[in-house]
Amino acid sequence: MRYLTLFLTIFLLLSSASINAGTIDPAVPDSKYLSYGSKHECVVEIHTTQDAGDKVKIHGSASAVIITPDIVLTAAHVVVGTKNTKIILKNGEAIEIESYVFPKLFIAPELNNHSSAYDIAVCKLKKSAKIDFYPSLYSENDEAGKVCSIAGFGFSGKYNTNVFKNDRKKRAGSNIIDTIIDDTLICSVGKGQETSLEFMINSGDSGGGLFIDKKLAGINSAIYKINNNNIFDHSRHVRVSLHKNWIDSIIKLFDKIDEFENSKNVDLE
Repeated sequence: MRYLTLFLTIFLLLSSASINAGTIDPAVPDSKYLSYGSKHECVVEIHTTQDAGDKVKIHGSASAVIITPDIVLTAAHVVVGTKNTKIILKNGEAIEIESYVFPKLFIAPELNNHSSAYDIAVCKLKKSAKIDFYPSLYSENDEAGKVCSIAGFGFSGKYNTNVFKNDRKKRAGSNIIDTIIDDTLICSVGKGQETSLEFMINSGDSGGGLFIDKKLAGINSAIYKINNNNIFDHSRHVRVSLHKNWIDSIIKLFDKIDEFENSKNVDLE
């Protein structure tokens, strides 16, 4: 099915790779974030390879969320333009991403420095990923003010400093969704009202998940500063509710393509 991505791109006008994991509360032990991260089994690390010219290849890692045995969601900028992309399960098993689809309104980061409400990709796995719990998709239009959990892999550090480490361990914490701007969910740290396990994304968390009541409500997309501050203290998450119908339609399309592929192997005699 090497032609699958091209097939989907032509007919759905669809196309891209990682942002800052684990900005934590300086007053909370890191072990608590690691422990909470382990409870988000559906959030996995994703490895990518990208050509950089003159036979140079760039290897990257970010995050993704398994939503069915055969489908993961991630940020579009994590996968667009990459090759040999795979997810890594908690037991170390690597599963290749066979193909992916992203919205035609997605703008690649090299063309736009701001997170897009369309920075999301639906990815088809080459083989099934078996985990204990697959999150359903959040469909309500009431995310603002909700307590959420956020999980991902990548850089970690305290939110009152710019010093971070990249140990590629999964961390998770909580936050309260401040507001919705340009159809993206906004979270912040160190701004007053805080949860007991205050947490915000960092580089490497792109493509990971934001959850409300154990439902996937956001895909980690970007971090940014307010008022030219030196500290990245706000994050943007693509609203899953905005894309739920589209996601469901892409999954159905993948299923139809699988049916077509399998039908070619049926003996009709």
